[in-house]
Amino acid sequence: MISPTSPSKGVPPSSILGWFNAHGVSTKVESDGRTFPITDDSRTVRDALENARVEGGVELETGVTVDRVSVDPETGVYLVSGFKRKSPGGGRGSFSVRADAVVIATGSSRGYKGHVEMDWCPDLNWSDCESSLASCKSTSGRKKFSSHSPFPSIPRRLWSNIALSSTSGVEKLWCEVTKKELGKAVEGVKRMRLKVEGKNTNKSEFTTAGGVDTKELEGGTFRFKGTDGGEKKKKKKKRKGGGGEEEEEETARAPLVHRSKQQPRVWVVGEANNIDGITGGWNFLNCWTSGWVAGRDIGKWIEENYRRG
Repeated sequence: MISPTSPSKGVPPSSILGWFNAHGVSTKVESDGRTFPITDDSRTVRDALENARVEGGVELETGVTVDRVSVDPETGVYLVSGFKRKSPGGGRGSFSVRADAVVIATGSSRGYKGHVEMDWCPDLNWSDCESSLASCKSTSGRKKFSSHSPFPSIPRRLWSNIALSSTSGVEKLWCEVTKKELGKAVEGVKRMRLKVEGKNTNKSEFTTAGGVDTKELEGGTFRFKGTDGGEKKKKKKKRKGGGGEEEEEETARAPLVHRSKQQPRVWVVGEANNIDGITGGWNFLNCWTSGWVAGRDIGKWIEENYRRG
């Protein structure tokens, strides 16, 4: 298990596993290293979370759609409003609640629509790709741009699509292709943007796309080097060829606090963050750990402010 929340925030993977074990979820480790409840039933995990909610006195309002969150500039209190999908009378009814703090855990679905960027020649950097195109223009000027590719790894039909897209659908010889059109071809080879719609056969394993960028949250991003908000530390490094050691400054990974920099009493957790993992288990851990961190921090904030008031 890999936790997206830093161990320094109190929720390393071992703590997550320990919490579920303590709440009646016995687990097993499969041959590939993945952890599952011994029941092989996801309802076991759901029931543990539900029981913890009830024991903690947390009220759950279902069948509610939130369409607006506003804040009173004078008091700082949030008004969360929306509608209940089923009211006692059978139709939709209005819903509103005042809150000292807000946690955003998910957003509206984008209908499984998004974009991916493809690099068709990962072994070549951008300048190498430009050089290959320039070389081909000088040596194969009388050949068709769309049918003569300088990249053996790219299928012919794909190259034809890239070439014609670069020239706005106009068939040209290599010697007729402009510098701007060559630039578009490089873009098509190294960073082709493709539209994605719908789901594959594993429909139940999808998570919501997009979300709030982690740069907008306290704690910085998930990059290790050069991240803003990270803790800077000195690291000793041996000089090449001997001659002692020198200090190198490195920015360590900053643990996410999940609190908005713009609205200090709004926490963004789970799929509402613009982060994703390669497995469903990682996304589950993201939801559990970020929610736990937000709940703990909100509890501390309320305790400190109410005690002070």
